Amino acid sequence: MCDSCTVVAEELLDAVLLNRVIQRALSINARFFTGDGQLSLTSLARNILVHDGGPVFVVMDAETTNGDRVAEACAMTRMALGHVSPDEAFDVCALVPQLEVVFFEAPGVLRRRLGAHVHDLELELGRFSPAQTLNMLLARSGRDLESFVRELDDCDLDALLAGPQLSRFISAADTLFSSTAGVPGR
Repeated sequence: MCDSCTVVAEELLDAVLLNRVIQRALSINARFFTGDGQLSLTSLARNILVHDGGPVFVVMDAETTNGDRVAEACAMTRMALGHVSPDEAFDVCALVPQLEVVFFEAPGVLRRRLGAHVHDLELELGRFSPAQTLNMLLARSGRDLESFVRELDDCDLDALLAGPQLSRFISAADTLFSSTAGVPGR
């Protein structure tokens, strides 16, 4: 595994969740940088690659369920990063449509944590509008997203990691972080 693995994410709470799943699945500590709506993830990742080198893993919200648009956004980001890092010490992952969808791909976590506050229709809606639906569920149960994410236990993290998108993310992160281990300058 690499000594200095970097993940670029949309916002702080994304970084908190991604850090917890990376630590659980890969037992590594990664550095996190977030755009927080102020910086594009591509620009942020390019700056990190230029100044610090890789590996850098960009994790973005697709903001769509259209597969062609998701593929295009990932390809554009890869192309932009390839200009500053021709050795491809980076990867890009888009969560469709947003990172919060991982909770709806592992509904047992929501049911275990929120109990009777979760209905089947809301679980289905959460696959298409995950951030809004999750925030609604949490508000109804009197909780906020930050405390909810921080309270997840190992059982919850394992359930999330078994979901299709986090499973692919961890596989790609493992490949990227392992393939650049021991490479000079990383």
